[in-house]
Amino acid sequence: MTLAQWEFFESQGLMRLRWEPDDEPYDDSYIDTWDVSLEERNSMRIQLWRDIERDGVWGLIGEYRVSTDSPWVQVDSVWGLIGQDDGGYRDDIRRTTYKEFAQL
Repeated sequence: MTLAQWEFFESQGLMRLRWEPDDEPYDDSYIDTWDVSLEERNSMRIQLWRDIERDGVWGLIGEYRVSTDSPWVQVDSVWGLIGQDDGGYRDDIRRTTYKEFAQL
């Protein structure tokens, strides 16, 4: 799939990426596994929660539909993203969504 292919079907109203607030509590325990001092971990955790308070926690969802009057079908998603930084998942979700759409 090329970006042009995605953009074509997106412009036709047949594929989309959609952001949705993540209602699950954010788990910051991964910070405890980092090889840094306790002081650095605490500082990072404080900054993380400032970012979460400012930008929220989101999910990015890839969807398609077979016509503009049919319901959206959710194909792939990633959750726990701080703000609307896709964390590099945007292209993967597009590919997965396009692949399933192309098999119709």
